Amino acid sequence: MPGRPQLIGRRTSTHCAPPVPPTFLATVVFWEDLASVFADPRLAEELSRLGIVFDVQSLLSLEQEYIFHGPLPRAGDELHTCLVLREVTQTPTRRGRMARVCFAVEFRDPDGILRAECRYTSGVFAGVTTSTHPTSIGTEA
Repeated sequence: MPGRPQLIGRRTSTHCAPPVPPTFLATVVFWEDLASVFADPRLAEELSRLGIVFDVQSLLSLEQEYIFHGPLPRAGDELHTCLVLREVTQTPTRRGRMARVCFAVEFRDPDGILRAECRYTSGVFAGVTTSTHPTSIGTEA
């Protein structure tokens, strides 16, 4: 799933551009559709193999990790994003079976060199039933 090029900040002077804060890559959620990984036919096939049907109501965010390969990107660097499905495994839980879905957003420079990764792990529960009645929180009867 190739991504679009992204310009990280803009250089405002002739001085050396400052590095971006390590947490800046968390803003990827504003320009990359991370939910599209759950529309990947390979994921549907893996979940089907495990006997699990994807339902957004059975989705749980488990882990998120940032890895930098070399120096931090600097303001003004152009990075291309790519969403990559890494692994789908089954895990038993107290609620029943769960598929662990591991995927990453890779950040590459124009030469294709991997500069950073955001690694995500999500859980998809099997056979979760949801109520058809809305639940109100913070309202008085």
